[in-house]
Amino acid sequence: MTSQADELWVGGIGYNSSSPTMGTIRNGFSAVASAQSSNSSSSRNAKCYALECIVSASGAASTGGTLSATAQWAGALATFRSVPSTALVLTGKAAGNYTLNGAAGAVEIRPLPLTVTAVSANKTYDGTTLAAGTPTLSPALATGDTTGILRQAFQDSAVGLGNKVIIPSITINDGNGGANYVVTLVNNNTGTISPAAALLTIDSLTQTYDGSPKAVSVSTVPAGLAVSISYDNSATPPSQPGSYAVAATIIDPDYVGAATGALVIANPVLDWTAWCDSHFTPLEQSAGLADPDVDADGDSLSNFVEYAMGTDPRALTPPMVAQRDVDGLSLTFSHPANLPGVGYAAESSPDLQIWTPVPLELLDSGPPEVWRACDPLTSGDPSRRFLRLLIERK
Repeated sequence: MTSQADELWVGGIGYNSSSPTMGTIRNGFSAVASAQSSNSSSSRNAKCYALECIVSASGAASTGGTLSATAQWAGALATFRSVPSTALVLTGKAAGNYTLNGAAGAVEIRPLPLTVTAVSANKTYDGTTLAAGTPTLSPALATGDTTGILRQAFQDSAVGLGNKVIIPSITINDGNGGANYVVTLVNNNTGTISPAAALLTIDSLTQTYDGSPKAVSVSTVPAGLAVSISYDNSATPPSQPGSYAVAATIIDPDYVGAATGALVIANPVLDWTAWCDSHFTPLEQSAGLADPDVDADGDSLSNFVEYAMGTDPRALTPPMVAQRDVDGLSLTFSHPANLPGVGYAAESSPDLQIWTPVPLELLDSGPPEVWRACDPLTSGDPSRRFLRLLIERK
């Protein structure tokens, strides 16, 4: 092999026996050490010479020595070229962090690989991508370096259960703009954003019959959420008088909420004239069949009482029956609310001769309104008591 000036040559020659001795060594090599195994028989020992030489001019790198023709041996030679005497230079992204003293040549400082891994997080929907938790670092930052930002965020703000992607982010204070690190970001795919609770209110639950469908109105907080509404389990708003169970449910991927109520469609309040017109023909009215004190259907209730109680003057109305319970003797009845020109009262008597006023208690504001007259039976003979309802024209 070839060489150059100021080169170190190192060689080695080994024998399969310790008996031979190396004679004159050529090309300026000198033996710096020899060693052999310790078997008692020289023919079974191995022996090795270490050689070295420093050359001052270029030439062929070779060596040799005097050996017996029958000796079995093997050798190897290596050359080491000297480095030119130029100053060492630091290179690489992190070179600005270091000062090189007392050496010559070139040195490269490579960035440290750093893995930043997001952790799982759970939250209730709030319209943002903010995610709790701190990403993990592997390995730790070098001594003296710190994180400027170390946080994570959901990939989007929509609701998802156990399948939301969480993305980490980091900035590093290392005096080199973070260039001392090669950062790998690892997402987490098990995050959860649960639906948020929304406020749902049902309005327009009391309406008056006019033959058209009567739908309730709803409002939500936040505003503008879609809502599904049913009336007695039907999506069609009712139009006939009566009470209907209303159920409303928010239909939105990011919110949950529900509300219930009762829609009451009441018959319209008619004055006496309008009531007569709705039940009697003009000819019947001219004949006196619609007069206030006439019992048009023969059920012992006058037309005015039928008007006041909201019953049909052309159909039999069952009589009211008093009930006795722990509160005393009571009579429960209903009538349209706010009828003009009508007054209601109740009285109690032990003998149908002496009558004492009994208070009226509103049980349900309806419509129709439901009232109760009750004698507590706290005086006199409780086994003999009468109740009556008084209806007067005002």
